[in-house]
Amino acid sequence: MKGCAVILLIMIPLWLTGCAGPRIDGTTEASLVKTIDQVRSVLPEDQLGDFDLALMLVAFSQIDGRYVEATRPEDIAEAAEQVRAGLDGLSTSQIWRQAAAIKAREQKRVRSEWHH
Repeated sequence: MKGCAVILLIMIPLWLTGCAGPRIDGTTEASLVKTIDQVRSVLPEDQLGDFDLALMLVAFSQIDGRYVEATRPEDIAEAAEQVRAGLDGLSTSQIWRQAAAIKAREQKRVRSEWHH
């Protein structure tokens, strides 16, 4: 029994980190770009286009509406910070799930407006 507990204690952290795969580091623009490439590298080639669209959807969903048409450098910097903070720590699977949730909310909103 004690041996099983030791194995579990060793395997749980490995499982938690191993299953998550690479994560996005949004602390700086350079780390964001580098880690997005790392996150993309675990995907099959045929999923890269869909993943890029999902990533853009999640990234744009992080931006406060007042920055959508920003032209002032400080507003653009603030919008970039919101994107970096929103993507920080996300794994591939989390990006897929968030994008799916955003799409579902938008479809629900559109259906609701269409019925009214």
